[in-house]
Amino acid sequence: VLGNHYHKETQVFFFLISGSAWIKTVHVDTSTRDEFRLEAQQGVILNTHESHAIRFERDSSFIMLKSLRYDPANPDTYHFPVEK
Repeated sequence: VLGNHYHKETQVFFFLISGSAWIKTVHVDTSTRDEFRLEAQQGVILNTHESHAIRFERDSSFIMLKSLRYDPANPDTYHFPVEK
């Protein structure tokens, strides 16, 4: 599982090149939950304060773009499990 964290400032675009994945999200402020499946050539925007867990169903390739450059001094990554 990739994720189980959220970002306060960074938006993420996750695009599945090949394979398939199951995405689960929970908004850390409102507790709103969502879950859906992505197939090859599909993508999703993961918004700020939205913890995400990505479980690959088979071998997959993906691209992940972030709105802010990674800064090791301020990684903007906060652990928050999507599933209890």
